[in-house]
Amino acid sequence: MLEHVIARLEEAEDALCFSSGMAAISTLLLAYLRRGDKVLIPYEIYGATLELIQDLQKFDIKISYTWPETNDILESIERDVKLIIIETMTNPTLKVIDVREVVKKSLENNSIIIIDNTFVTPVLYQPIPDGATFVLHSMTKYMSGHNDTVAGVIAGSSRDIRNLWNWRRKVGTILAPFEAYLVMRGIKTLSLRVKKHCENAKIIAEYLKEHSKIEEVLYPGLPENKYHDIAKKLFKNGFGGVVSFKIRGSYGEVIKLLKNLKIIKPSPSLGGPETLLTYPIVSASKVIP
Repeated sequence: MLEHVIARLEEAEDALCFSSGMAAISTLLLAYLRRGDKVLIPYEIYGATLELIQDLQKFDIKISYTWPETNDILESIERDVKLIIIETMTNPTLKVIDVREVVKKSLENNSIIIIDNTFVTPVLYQPIPDGATFVLHSMTKYMSGHNDTVAGVIAGSSRDIRNLWNWRRKVGTILAPFEAYLVMRGIKTLSLRVKKHCENAKIIAEYLKEHSKIEEVLYPGLPENKYHDIAKKLFKNGFGGVVSFKIRGSYGEVIKLLKNLKIIKPSPSLGGPETLLTYPIVSASKVIP
């Protein structure tokens, strides 16, 4: 039932749930990569995904790195690229990739294109109707929405999902029933929550950009943001519920800020009912271009 609901949300033919977002991407890579294949990946992407791809080099999987900008990604799609992984909105600096253009070039190149849509959700954008091979979510975040479960999902064509189902069976990355129940509970309010997240994020972004101790606010919902026009073209219902910003000062100033939080909680997650703050370079993102 949960998989059918997610498939409908993403306008995909089918979907498959996993025990985590990393279980989902690991199973997918195991199913589709062979010795000598090349993967194209931006420098800026979820840290564990980047580390996993790098570890696959010991199995003779080749890596081609690209700058996390639409034009750079397009220029890096070469004939020998088997598989491409990008995030709709990069983690953590919120660069918005023109997924439609990247998907178009990928299909022309016969490359498998995987879109990590975790930061955006199908409430704002659905990559499958634009031709993406797969869309991936860490359902630990917005989908479940309560910071009390770990889960992942991949949506795609019926044929591809059948292939993944067999690999999920063999490697044991299936989602447990109770976790599926918790995600299903969260999805019932997904649209309401994401829209409110977006409203709140814009208010916070506008406040921070006027603060004397903030050097720069990175949020595509701000009209002056470099990625505002791309986000406006792709997204409906808002610009995301995450705001990134740079403070004036050194590492010590960041730690001081984290230690002096009162209502906001220091944590490297997102998408739940609490407002969270994290310092990505010491948590989930080892590389920030």
